[in-house]
Amino acid sequence: MTDALPEDLHISIIAGGVGTRLWPRSRKSTPKQLLNLIPGGSLIQQTYKRIAPLTSPSRVFVICLADQVDAVCDQLPEIPGENVVGEPQGRNTAMAIGLAAARIGSVDENAAMISIGSDHFIGDDDAYRRTLLAAADAARSGDHLVTIGIEPTEAHTGLGYIHRGEKFRAYRGIDVFHVEEFREKPDRESAERYVASGEYFWNSNYFAWRVESINKAFRRHAPGLYDSLARIRFAMGTESVGKVIAEEYRKVDPMPIDTAIIEKADNVLTVPGAFPWADIGGWSAAYTVAQPDGENFRTGRLDGKVIFHDSRGCLVDGRDRLVAVVGLEDVVIVETEDALLVCSRKKSELVGELVKNLAGEGLEDLL
Repeated sequence: MTDALPEDLHISIIAGGVGTRLWPRSRKSTPKQLLNLIPGGSLIQQTYKRIAPLTSPSRVFVICLADQVDAVCDQLPEIPGENVVGEPQGRNTAMAIGLAAARIGSVDENAAMISIGSDHFIGDDDAYRRTLLAAADAARSGDHLVTIGIEPTEAHTGLGYIHRGEKFRAYRGIDVFHVEEFREKPDRESAERYVASGEYFWNSNYFAWRVESINKAFRRHAPGLYDSLARIRFAMGTESVGKVIAEEYRKVDPMPIDTAIIEKADNVLTVPGAFPWADIGGWSAAYTVAQPDGENFRTGRLDGKVIFHDSRGCLVDGRDRLVAVVGLEDVVIVETEDALLVCSRKKSELVGELVKNLAGEGLEDLL
């Protein structure tokens, strides 16, 4: 498969999140993408294995926080160290993806670029790879910004939606569509209407474009970010690049790529991704990848001892000690060396709010 792939294809893995809703497993030093929630490696290792057949390691780039560079390099030794680029601080996805485009453009200014997340569950690797290649083909065909939309399986209110328009063309047997509009996280009634219509996809935040096209989009729709990224592009390959990145990151406001670029642009296409997909953003989503244990679930170390008695729908992420769960339903229990979390599955999104309060309680060492 690799022999037939074009040499202009580069892939960026955006791995800058901290994952506070997966606390206490996910910390600043060990964010969720570096965690082994299931057998087979960490989320970022599984992401790399999934895309490795598409291009050579020298054309894979990772954008992460600067203090996570060493850990990423340790987990992904196949990727050249200079391809792991550290951000001085998180500035959301627009700057992270722009930095990836700057780095890739310094290697090949005519590159086609795919941008993916580092912490997602994918249930069909072959369909996933075929969809990415179709998106890259569509991006090469002109001045297009290509998104990958996930065919929804439920009326999810925590995700953005893409409203597809008329068919543009087909690539690799997959129909590609123009985009009518984007809808941010809807209420339940709207989400149900979107799903029933068959015209909407979940927004996965996977993208494909030519480096030239995304640079033009920054210049048109986010000129402030474009100016900072232009200075970074100019510094690539010089000894001052680290200093320039730090200076420009201090200037810019955090912005997601959707609101900075994608929702403003009129040259957006979408490719439907017909594969099981989930964003492992919190403990409720972790059920997607968890190992069933009767009527309950396990993540993390599966060799630890857990006893479920008269319980159902519970998830345990444990360590060495016995965890006994008696008479509970839909409860999440997470044990680390220095913290224990017990929460309702239905309320697990509140873990992120809890983490925000830890510093005020004098518990910075637990962040």
